[in-house]
Amino acid sequence: MERAIHQLEKLGELLNKGYRVQYYFVSLSPIVRKVIIDDYYKEYKELLRTCVEEGLSIKGITLQYNGSEIIAREGLKIEF
Repeated sequence: MERAIHQLEKLGELLNKGYRVQYYFVSLSPIVRKVIIDDYYKEYKELLRTCVEEGLSIKGITLQYNGSEIIAREGLKIEF
């Protein structure tokens, strides 16, 4: 979790400089439809919320390997 917090801090710095930033949650399981960021890691959740308020765009995708290629599907829901 320490690495994720550090990444969000750096992304926050970029947002403050005017950069547009996208943050991706990637699931490697095709059965996962939603990721919920709970209160267990409060620092992470608060920092994520602050970054979103500053313009961070959050995307969720699922990757699936079908035997010959990797398929990326949008639509993974992220809640926090």
